[in-house]
Amino acid sequence: MSRSPLPFISLIALLILSVAICTPVGVVHFDWSEMWHSPIFWNLRLPRVLLCLLAGIALSVSGAAYQSVFRNPLTDPYILGVSSGASLGAAIAILLGLQSIPWGV
Repeated sequence: MSRSPLPFISLIALLILSVAICTPVGVVHFDWSEMWHSPIFWNLRLPRVLLCLLAGIALSVSGAAYQSVFRNPLTDPYILGVSSGASLGAAIAILLGLQSIPWGV
């Protein structure tokens, strides 16, 4: 039994459309013709949109990995204590003052 590729293709098209719509939105408005020549687009907006895209992909892959390991479609990060560990790491970073370090921005 083979599946239709239509849902996958439509989701990829929706992803590309959402990236294309979200990238020019901001304080400084760009027309589509001038957007490609702007350093704001290449240095700020496009990297942020791509980073959000990669973060979403990583979260979905990790969620699918949890669900496949535990063979439970309702599995969440609280089962192994990942959320508690992330909260501890964030609290330590705040206490050490690491939030004020400009990480390449």
